[in-house]
Amino acid sequence: MSTLQALVLVCSLKKSPAPPSSERLGREVLAALTNHDVDGEVIRVADHDVRFGVSTDDDGDAWPHIRVKLLDAQILVIATPIWMGQPASVCKVVLERLDADLSGADEQGRLRTYDKVAVVGMVGNEAGRTTYKPDMHHDFAGALGEPDLLVAQLPFEHGDLVLQSEIPCPCPGHS
Repeated sequence: MSTLQALVLVCSLKKSPAPPSSERLGREVLAALTNHDVDGEVIRVADHDVRFGVSTDDDGDAWPHIRVKLLDAQILVIATPIWMGQPASVCKVVLERLDADLSGADEQGRLRTYDKVAVVGMVGNEAGRTTYKPDMHHDFAGALGEPDLLVAQLPFEHGDLVLQSEIPCPCPGHS
């Protein structure tokens, strides 16, 4: 049994079965985490009816089901394409929905996202990723309440996975 759970939210604009690069990156990050006793699931957000807005439940959309999985996971991976220096609109919707949890607290009075690690996977050209990186921590801190943050990038032109981290990996036995 794995000690940690990860949830990968793929924020591609493409619905299944189209093969988005952001899903490939999300799966590669999850595969790397499984080497450290982490189990997880990949959800392509575009395949679900997730509506924009800052709420935890939007009268019957799919977010509450995804949110339960997110709250049960210790690691959240968001894999998104970057266009014109911004994450895909699907990612922005996910961040809006995450923002709704900032007004709530767990049984101990902490944010519901307390003690989670966020991993951001960006697919796109160097200029787009470089443009967005300074805003990324602000966007995720606003939605998750200052999570530990890891960054994964997958340049289209090289197809290689680059993990950049300023914090230690939360995985058991990994420093």
